[in-house]
Amino acid sequence: MYDGFMDTADGIFSGRTRERKLEIMQDSHVGTNAVIGAIILILAKVTLLGSFTPAVLGPLLVTMYVATRTLMVIYILKFPNARPGGLGEMFKADGKPVYLILALVFCAALLFWMGLFFCKLALVSCVPCIALAFYLKWGLGGLTGDTFGFLTECGNVFVLFLADVLLQILTRSRDFLGVHENLQNVLVLLETDGAQQSGNGQLLLTVDVSVHHIVDVRCKLNPRALEGDDAG
Repeated sequence: MYDGFMDTADGIFSGRTRERKLEIMQDSHVGTNAVIGAIILILAKVTLLGSFTPAVLGPLLVTMYVATRTLMVIYILKFPNARPGGLGEMFKADGKPVYLILALVFCAALLFWMGLFFCKLALVSCVPCIALAFYLKWGLGGLTGDTFGFLTECGNVFVLFLADVLLQILTRSRDFLGVHENLQNVLVLLETDGAQQSGNGQLLLTVDVSVHHIVDVRCKLNPRALEGDDAG
């Protein structure tokens, strides 16, 4: 897979004509674009894989491999070949429509068994993968055996990235719902407590019933006023 990814990166990022891109992809030498692309790919996969817990990582890897390999059947059978006599044409010659049906049924059954979240993840991941396949078809005139590897490796990154995004959205939604539910519980308790106090005839507000004496402060501060009061 990495070999096809690197050959395709060399070709499509060369900025040459369609024919020259296919020649570069067929060349056994490794170019700068291939090395840079491989480094970015490895860093992206390592970073994304490290963001998942072991409990999530197991079923996620199963979903990733099942989805990307099922898409490869679609690439082979439903997209034209860019170069006659290549590896892609060999796969396409031996392929039958029933293979696609079997692949889709097996994929759907396995993902359904994995859970609703992984079913949605696989469906969402198909969108950028198919879009990238059409981009390669537009740039190369079709797909080759190298592009199958390129699409599969990119599909792996798409699945991991979208899984990380969806899990973050679900986590934040659950946190928000938890805070909202706690606020509702507090309001219910306050209303219940208020109703009980009102039913028992208890006052909700404290009342100060002590007797206050009015004192003229000026008399204490004015000695002459005090002398006048004593004389009287």
